[in-house]
Amino acid sequence: MEHECGYVTITGDGLAVEGPCLVHGLILQPDANADYCTVYDGLDAVQGKAFVVIASSTVITRELLFPCPVRFDRGVYIDGLDSAVKTTILFHYV
Repeated sequence: MEHECGYVTITGDGLAVEGPCLVHGLILQPDANADYCTVYDGLDAVQGKAFVVIASSTVITRELLFPCPVRFDRGVYIDGLDSAVKTTILFHYV
């Protein structure tokens, strides 16, 4: 898996990437107004370190693309507002 690039889409909550990686961007696909997700550096929302909250006041896809990839040391965990919000992570393993 070393240096493998890819993306993962999580619906609701879930572990997107396990292990160290570089995150290039995040895409939020809300299913309702005022949807959001919290992105953690870690394997869950309890032990993980909150990195960012992505929100959309309307049902419009929002993206957060980084000019320089951001290192996540333990993994990427997504905590969606509800079970229908989708979050896509663009990453590669290090």
